Amino acid sequence: MHFAREREGLLYVTALGQDQVFVYRKQKNGTLVDTRRRLVLPPGYGPCHLEFHPEHPGLIYVLCELAGKMVVFRNEEGYFLLQEIDTLPEHFKGENISAAVKRSGDLLFASNRGHDSIASFRIQEDGTLERTGIFPSGGKTPRDFEIFGNVLVVANQDSDSLTVLKLDRRRGTRSLTDLQAEAIRPCFVSPFLSDVSQE
Repeated sequence: MHFAREREGLLYVTALGQDQVFVYRKQKNGTLVDTRRRLVLPPGYGPCHLEFHPEHPGLIYVLCELAGKMVVFRNEEGYFLLQEIDTLPEHFKGENISAAVKRSGDLLFASNRGHDSIASFRIQEDGTLERTGIFPSGGKTPRDFEIFGNVLVVANQDSDSLTVLKLDRRRGTRSLTDLQAEAIRPCFVSPFLSDVSQE
């Protein structure tokens, strides 16, 4: 198992090597019961992280590490694949491993290790995604990032740097700032300040 997120008593666990997301129900005593329900990805996609729709718990966004895609699932008497959309530009042919996905309001972001970028998407009324851009992370191998108000702080693992991107929420775009800091192989940005007011 690779990653887990809980919502409304259900724990969603990504199994990267099995191309599935397992769904468990959390009991009052803290134990987990397998619901036997699965979010099934195409072979070789490698689901790694996931996020939820801000209002509808039945809409789930799964980032696929090996395919470089964001996959949207809808729960209607079972989980079915609603949409898949690339986190990479069409012309990119190099090696890439997608890493982290984070949501802020109606915007969704995903990092690309290899292309060294952050892809941004806007969540539409029906829950599907529209890609609003793909922007340089300002370093090499963006392993993780976090959103603080109107900025993104990116941990670029292989360039030993933390970089800051400014977010334009109306357009769903970002731009690299001059702010950066040295760090030894950073791989995680703590979200402990992520409740900063999003004006």
